[in-house]
Amino acid sequence: MPASEEMKSALADVRRAYRLVWSYQRRILDIVALIAGEFEEHEFYVWETYPRDRPCGRSKDPTVKWAWDLLPLHQASFLYLPPDADRHRPTAGQWMLEVVVKTDDGFVDPETGDEPDAADFADAASTSSTIYLHGWLCTASCERNWLNGVWHQGEWPEEDGIPVEHATPPFKIVRQSFDVAELVDENAVKEAVAKFKVTLGTSLGIGAE
Repeated sequence: MPASEEMKSALADVRRAYRLVWSYQRRILDIVALIAGEFEEHEFYVWETYPRDRPCGRSKDPTVKWAWDLLPLHQASFLYLPPDADRHRPTAGQWMLEVVVKTDDGFVDPETGDEPDAADFADAASTSSTIYLHGWLCTASCERNWLNGVWHQGEWPEEDGIPVEHATPPFKIVRQSFDVAELVDENAVKEAVAKFKVTLGTSLGIGAE
């Protein structure tokens, strides 16, 4: 069956889109690495995607997964801990750095549990791509895994610079948000980190260098 010109044109657009996504993801990964490099007292811990799974392993059938699972950097979090942190016993005074990538704030997660349909999103030109920096300060030592017992149980702040405090888990969390469009170069990223460090100091009393 001969291919239609319409289909050929559509698939050419798909190839262009994939190349654009690669370029974007490379840029985002470089920004995340640059941010992390400004916190020499922390090291990579784990990364998570949401509100869906990470790409499945080779033994899983991807055709039964959400297509979003294969686009992990659409929304993802990168977590960093002090090198001496016990991953199952946070100590009072220790803090976790989180870098959140939210590629499209027009993303709509249906309450039905069905896979989100991009056709339901607001027009891309009217939405934004954002990086959020979070500081998770342990306020009382506890026996909890930093990922499952802390990160999965806490609630993110909804406003910049205004911390949210939890008794269970015993953590205080603050955020600073940045439009990816403004992170145009290395200096802009470092300026964003410097602003976040001020927030860490004023909101959590963390004297990050």
